[in-house]
Amino acid sequence: MRNTLIPEARYPTFHSNEVVEHIYPQDDPPCEPLRLKRDLPRAWCRLRDDTLAVYVPDNLLTLALVGAASATVRERLDDDVRRDAAMHPERWGVGSDILGVIGAAESQVPVVLGVYALSLQQQDHELHDFSATLTSAFTINGLSTLLVKGVTDTERPSSNFNNGRWGFPSYHASSSFAIAGVMDEYFGHRVGFPAYVLSGLIGWSRIDARDHDLSDVVFGSAMGFVIGKSVAKHELTGDSRVRLVPWTPPLGGTGLGLQISY
Repeated sequence: MRNTLIPEARYPTFHSNEVVEHIYPQDDPPCEPLRLKRDLPRAWCRLRDDTLAVYVPDNLLTLALVGAASATVRERLDDDVRRDAAMHPERWGVGSDILGVIGAAESQVPVVLGVYALSLQQQDHELHDFSATLTSAFTINGLSTLLVKGVTDTERPSSNFNNGRWGFPSYHASSSFAIAGVMDEYFGHRVGFPAYVLSGLIGWSRIDARDHDLSDVVFGSAMGFVIGKSVAKHELTGDSRVRLVPWTPPLGGTGLGLQISY
């Protein structure tokens, strides 16, 4: 049998301050025009593979432990935080409203789709790869959040949102951290860190607006982080695991930390 060489095309992209090379298969070289009709048949396979990459044992263990921690927060802290928020309503004023709009699906979906449309318009393969990963992570996170909400159906601090139902976890927190996780993997900490800060502010604004309890935001943030990081790592390196490792704080004691391999 004659050996044939499969042509490869590589380009560098920044990934956590390192250069990572993407290798395109033979049927999808960078010179091939980017088109919606070529992406749609592959979207389901990508979503399926990314979902399987997210829900691996390491990640499930991480989410289970975060869920247990969130249950402890719900039992010991949520009532106090609720009372404090009720006594000092909307301390952030219009700031909470603005952050709430930024973290809402009505705002995020057009942005995610807009990045994808821009990649097609500019025929930018690197941006296209990022937008496909972002869309996949955003979709998996949204469906996962809705599933957990439907199963738990917890009460919210106020009945102003969804008649006070389906509080756990916070969609605003989970979707924002999922987006931040993908950005961090693709563009490094210079982009990722501000995205995480904004996501944290969005999560806290939901408590200030009495939309969610603290436990809702804690678990939503962690779930979004795990999903965003896992999908991006799977697409970039093939390893989607977010590992829990023993951690010793500088001042002593023991704890658990998250290990993200690059």
